[in-house]
Amino acid sequence: MTSNRGPRTRPPQPHRATTGPTRGPAAGRLLDTTHVLDNLCDQFQRRYDTLLDTTIARHGWALQGVDSEPAAPGYLYTVGLHAFDHHPELVVIGLRVHAAATLLNTLGDQIRAGHRLATRHQCADFPGWPRLALLDVDPGNCAALLPAANRRYQTPDGPPVDALQVIWCDPLGHLPWEPGWALPHTAQPVLHFPHDDFPDPGDHTDDPFTLDEDTHDSGLDQDEPDDAPTPHPLD
Repeated sequence: MTSNRGPRTRPPQPHRATTGPTRGPAAGRLLDTTHVLDNLCDQFQRRYDTLLDTTIARHGWALQGVDSEPAAPGYLYTVGLHAFDHHPELVVIGLRVHAAATLLNTLGDQIRAGHRLATRHQCADFPGWPRLALLDVDPGNCAALLPAANRRYQTPDGPPVDALQVIWCDPLGHLPWEPGWALPHTAQPVLHFPHDDFPDPGDHTDDPFTLDEDTHDSGLDQDEPDDAPTPHPLD
């Protein structure tokens, strides 16, 4: 007579803690997330720089947008005007991208044609706008405001690139610091308020805002409107 014996079992063995590197299949599933993210950021930066180089080589400058935040409106600025004899870059705050791009491209065409825009000038007959004004951006704001331009043109240990803010008026023609400004001041923050009155536009014989008759769009990938832009703050 034979008896059936069940399968032989080994008594459980205690697990031993290891301090060496993980081996076996599990090792391939462990990722150094910091290293991976750094590589992805580097790849994105290289692709962005290549796109920026291509756009500037083709058109003379590029336009870089920054999205709005709960406490600050969005803005658009140029990257590349510095190459025209160290001309300041331009920035427009608080306008829709389409209208801001039209403004910057039109002024960029003038700079490429040899005009040099200067701070504390205004224009009463810019197409589609009752008034525009230019003010230099405080250097303390330029570093954070124009990172793409500074990364490209700022010298090591040097100051940030210069910039001019293109200031638009409300529908009634008032600038933000004037009585009667009809919009919230948060709609268009002014980065450097003037300390005294602007010169009268008629006092300038060489108005930097005067457009050449053959002024045309710069050709950047922007859908141009059928008529001139109107001042519409960002929602």
